[in-house]
Amino acid sequence: MTAENDLKTDESDLADFISDSSANGNDMTAAQNTLDQADAYIDSSSRAIDTFINYEPVVASSTDLIDLQIPQSYLDAAVTAIQNARDSLKSAISSTKSSLQ
Repeated sequence: MTAENDLKTDESDLADFISDSSANGNDMTAAQNTLDQADAYIDSSSRAIDTFINYEPVVASSTDLIDLQIPQSYLDAAVTAIQNARDSLKSAISSTKSSLQ
């Protein structure tokens, strides 16, 4: 998934920046803590996406109707998890900027 990959790439880039800044003597504790929270949200979004992708409805025959409420709830959870991860990553970026001032 593109959104998931983008979040993971951004998280990795920010983690590298925080690590380099810490090595240069900056106190990046708050930024690292916020990034850790973002990482947890990113992991949660990955699990939610996997749950949606791997959903297989139980169908007894080709004439049975499939209940779309279940996959819709998985999709809603995945979208919410991605939004939470994105917002948390934005907070980590803000915290990183604040740590450098």
